[in-house]
Amino acid sequence: MKLILLSDFHLMSKTPVSRTDDAFITSFNKFNYIIDYANKNNAHIIQAGDLTHASRDYNTLHQLINSLSMLDDGLNLYTIWGQHNQYYRTKSNDATTLGILHSIKLLNILNKENTIIYDTYVPAVNVYGCSWGEDVPPPEEADTFNILAIHESIGTERLFPEDDPIDAEIFLREAREYNIILCGDIHRQFHIELDGRHILNTGCAFRYSGGEYELNHKPGFFLIDYDTNNLNISWEKIPHESSKTAMSVEHLKSEKYLNASVAEFINLVDEYQKKSTDPKRDIREYLHKNNISESIKNIIFKEMEND
Repeated sequence: MKLILLSDFHLMSKTPVSRTDDAFITSFNKFNYIIDYANKNNAHIIQAGDLTHASRDYNTLHQLINSLSMLDDGLNLYTIWGQHNQYYRTKSNDATTLGILHSIKLLNILNKENTIIYDTYVPAVNVYGCSWGEDVPPPEEADTFNILAIHESIGTERLFPEDDPIDAEIFLREAREYNIILCGDIHRQFHIELDGRHILNTGCAFRYSGGEYELNHKPGFFLIDYDTNNLNISWEKIPHESSKTAMSVEHLKSEKYLNASVAEFINLVDEYQKKSTDPKRDIREYLHKNNISESIKNIIFKEMEND
């Protein structure tokens, strides 16, 4: 049995200012490489949320239909809902790119009920999903080989002073009925093993923010090779250009860009206050997701505390 494990991907059709190439072409070149790799290795794909950058995007939907249709019969892509996939926090099969792909059976959205992907193995291989905002499901059977895909702020370090992620090693210790836990949400690569059990994050497959970490990150995925007597996990690189040629930080020096970003942030805060039940939580989430500088975060957090 072989499985490709992927965390956030962020397929997109609009090129962000941090990229010097065409984001649509580049992100799908990476995705199609993984589809081809899956076919050549007879491997299912498990992806931990934020497959797409926008919840609704016709161009991304159209290309995903083409790409997923290239996956060999019998192979599947299993995924979960990340924040970017939800339309105003709603998991909708009619209103979102991810939901439509699930409705036409080009991918499978995992949930709290077990999905058996290899029933000929003893023990069977079961996969569970924990989308953004959901509770971790207990496995139905403890004596099977259980895999969890989860989109939650689970990491190995604080990314900024106010950050408060769930500690990855503690999570692995407490979720002891899972053999493998694949994390999405935080764009940081890690792999922790404890008593033959694993918690992993591949980092973001498409680097779009231009933050310091992404400039140095080498996109890839974990390949699981498993039989009833042996488990092997290897890191496989996704072909990509150097950040020196594909990415830019010049926009961060631009006063025009800074002013536009401030205006966008003010509008965002206003929208969150109107629609969110917890605006401060969502603002922290936005700051984290968009790699806002530490000095700016500290100023905003201080003002939020005084509010």
